[in-house]
Amino acid sequence: MAVSLHNYYFPKLNGIPEESANTFWLRLVTPVWRLIPRVSLPIKVTPAPDPIASGDNKITGIGDLNIFATFVVTPDDSPAMFGIGPIYTAPTASDDALGNGKHEIGVAVLTVWTKGVILVGGLVNYQIGVGGDSNRPRTQFIAAQPFFMLQLGSGYYLRSAPIWFFDIEQPTYNVPFGLGAGKVLITEKVVFNLFIEPQFAVALRGIGSAGRPDLRRYEHAVQGRTEEEEGRSSGASREPAQSRAILPVPDAIGWRDYSSPRRCVLRILTGPLSARSTRRSRW
Repeated sequence: MAVSLHNYYFPKLNGIPEESANTFWLRLVTPVWRLIPRVSLPIKVTPAPDPIASGDNKITGIGDLNIFATFVVTPDDSPAMFGIGPIYTAPTASDDALGNGKHEIGVAVLTVWTKGVILVGGLVNYQIGVGGDSNRPRTQFIAAQPFFMLQLGSGYYLRSAPIWFFDIEQPTYNVPFGLGAGKVLITEKVVFNLFIEPQFAVALRGIGSAGRPDLRRYEHAVQGRTEEEEGRSSGASREPAQSRAILPVPDAIGWRDYSSPRRCVLRILTGPLSARSTRRSRW
């Protein structure tokens, strides 16, 4: 079993650079046989869609709960690992601005390949809203996360694990590039995986982070105020100016502790592992 805590800070949002956002993730991974389930619960701080009505510029609370389980289909001794399985997001957000208000289902695919000190792979999922609040916008999106990691020795490593988000309903997208570094610290019972990875959007469309569909309500509010200020009719709209946003990766991808790709999945999905599991590693 692995438990992880991750914090991701968005210092600037596309189209509303004066605003920022933050997401703190609680994650749990418990492999059972060849099944690898992961449960993720976000705690979010996001701009209020209507600051005047809410009396506050920020909204803080719990976001939508996400669960997926990949079934590993490749043999344990294979140099590459491939897993596929269902994914589900529950509308557990404590405020409309913190979630999509939809039951979302889909499929998740995970692949990992290791060679010496190099690890490459990808995590892709597709989700579509199938129920929930009928007054909320429909949801359908693809999230793809390629990752590359290079072990430097003494527990240090380089990493790049951007997450690319494509909202099919909008359509909006966010394609960042990231480069970071990490350090693995091994104790008697726990392995700590610490890393930092700044990311910059190289292709971006939509107000706010394209990887946060809940900011669509804020987009409508911003466009409405802009039309009022400029004296345009309420039916007219224009494409918001595009800007480069620094976006942290919302999924944790750490470094491996095992020579087998299947055994490194815990580190890929969460980060921390037990110290007993790492004694065969090349750290």
